[in-house]
Amino acid sequence: MDFLLNQRTDELGHQLAEVTAFASAEAVIAEDEVYLNALIKRINQKEFVEQVAIHRVDGTLLVQTKTQPTNQKTTLSSNTTNLDEENPSDDGLQQDDLQQTTAEVVQRQNQTQTLSDPIDKNWTDWVIAYFPSYQTDNTLYMATINWEGSDVGWVQVTLNRGLIESDIRKASYTLSLFTLAAFLIISLLSALILWHRHNKIKSMLLEHQNTQPQSPLDKSEVELSNLHQTALQLKHNRASNNDVHFKNVTSDRNTTQLKNIVHQGYIMIVRIIQSDHNRSNTQLIAVTDTAQHMLSDIAAYLSLNFYCTDRDQTLLTASSNKSDDVIKLVYLLLNLNKALNKRKQLGLSFNALLDNTQVTLYQTDAGIIKAENGHLTSLLSQFRRLKHAIWIARSAAKNMPLSEQNDSIFSNNIVIENNTDKTLTINEDTQSLLERFANSLVTKYFPETNT
Repeated sequence: MDFLLNQRTDELGHQLAEVTAFASAEAVIAEDEVYLNALIKRINQKEFVEQVAIHRVDGTLLVQTKTQPTNQKTTLSSNTTNLDEENPSDDGLQQDDLQQTTAEVVQRQNQTQTLSDPIDKNWTDWVIAYFPSYQTDNTLYMATINWEGSDVGWVQVTLNRGLIESDIRKASYTLSLFTLAAFLIISLLSALILWHRHNKIKSMLLEHQNTQPQSPLDKSEVELSNLHQTALQLKHNRASNNDVHFKNVTSDRNTTQLKNIVHQGYIMIVRIIQSDHNRSNTQLIAVTDTAQHMLSDIAAYLSLNFYCTDRDQTLLTASSNKSDDVIKLVYLLLNLNKALNKRKQLGLSFNALLDNTQVTLYQTDAGIIKAENGHLTSLLSQFRRLKHAIWIARSAAKNMPLSEQNDSIFSNNIVIENNTDKTLTINEDTQSLLERFANSLVTKYFPETNT
């Protein structure tokens, strides 16, 4: 907005200077001061024009108008006196021009008086506060006077940018008032529409409630009240006023068993081991339950299936094409053991058994998930005697990347069936990510307490 207004003002100043230069070219050659005075006075009639001067090509002043304060230019007597003093015989201003000038001056005085009220001025300033303001300094514009290809002088036009800004501000004030009024009208109409719609919906709900029959909840409350009264009457060996019929209640002890699920793919049985036997049974159960929740989070993180097969045992399953996720699970459990080993007061670790086979999962009466598989049952019988953290069956390691054993804590805690000199291969970046995740899990589920 500021750039646009400055551009328009500069265009006005340059156009006035160029028009004056074109109109005064022949008179400058002829040194016709009478014509030049009439020309510059006609241009100087505009309130925003402070002064007009015409110079010869050698820089000497030919004619100019007198610079007057803006408030004096609004009086008709001052304008008339100045014109007479400059050129008493000048007939440039005709009677109709004087009448037009008089009307403009009276209109400008009325507008000035109207805006002189401080309250009106503050309101106007608030409405057009977004509008940029000019400096009220006068601005000089110049144009060369050219006659038949030769420079014969130049024109100098001085504009009062404060008055130009005032006119633009008045137009912006009117436009802003119109916009504000339109916004208020639209807001009022919107509020009326919303209020009408709210009342209509409210009346519809009330009609629906009035026509709706008694709800089952209310009916049950009445029945409970009657039953309470009947119980009191029977307690005091009094006859009941209500027609009460008691039904014989039978208990069906048959339990519904979930449908068996047949799984073909990777299965890992994770066992929770606690070495601190000085704890109470309640504390041991609490630590085991927390470890189960942590294993559930791990299964969700790796998109594996999680089943609780015992209080200290969990079954995780994955399809045969998810060997990468299973390898991550192996190393994540090893990283958990590493992190838990630093917190020796917990006395917690994990052992695991990994295989790739088919098992049938079913739910017992106690809600525990069990797995039926002859090979798996024989392995479970030796589970507690495993010295290593994770034992991997030959069928599970068949499609996994293997590398030579090394002296790292991870390599020493992985045993592959019939291939003890090999271990699972994992990317170093993935290993670092799993280590950070394991540390965050231990911190989350087993926060350190200040004793």
